[in-house]
Amino acid sequence: MVEGAERRATVITADEVPPGFQDLIAIAERWGIRSNVERDEVLESATIEELREFVLTLESRCPEIDRWLAAMPKDVGQWPRAAVAFLWLRRTWHEAACELYGREKYGGT
Repeated sequence: MVEGAERRATVITADEVPPGFQDLIAIAERWGIRSNVERDEVLESATIEELREFVLTLESRCPEIDRWLAAMPKDVGQWPRAAVAFLWLRRTWHEAACELYGREKYGGT
């Protein structure tokens, strides 16, 4: 996967996330992409294998991530940085799953 040199990944510390999500920190830092343009570029440049690994790794964890985020205050501005990164992670996951489906069904690299 090609990522722009200017892309700034969010840095998440273990104490910002519930204990059950600490194994996902590196994934959230890499794939929690806030910018629509950057997200599109990263997903389009990712290989089908990278997309498949990302989608499958996170798929079973999405419901528990959703429960954590649903427990946050309504105002996202009050959320910890890590929760915001996981919110963007979920969006990237959804878009990656759609991209993967399209490539597997209709072809592509």
